[in-house]
Amino acid sequence: IRTSLEAARRVGFPTERIMFEFTEDERVHDAGHIERIIAEYRRLGFITALDDFGAGYAGLKLLAEYQPNLIKIDMALLRGVDLGPAKQAIVAGIAGIARALDITVIAEGV
Repeated sequence: IRTSLEAARRVGFPTERIMFEFTEDERVHDAGHIERIIAEYRRLGFITALDDFGAGYAGLKLLAEYQPNLIKIDMALLRGVDLGPAKQAIVAGIAGIARALDITVIAEGV
């Protein structure tokens, strides 16, 4: 965090545009530690994101526990979404949940 803040200040980059992502490969072993990290990121004005939502460990449990600023729907869920009602229902459900939690959704790979 310190290095990111120093670099942003040095070049005049707004810290509120810095995004920290939690990826689908990261299994959460210490939920309290992650909660403290997210709280500190928010205090500093950073954006938090859950990357590749719907893949690996990036699922509903993390969304319920941490409510990041945004979620990035995994492109595997989006590929062929126009052809399959199951994917359409899943993506619509994710969008509805995000809307209810005031979380921005990004469709990856589009």
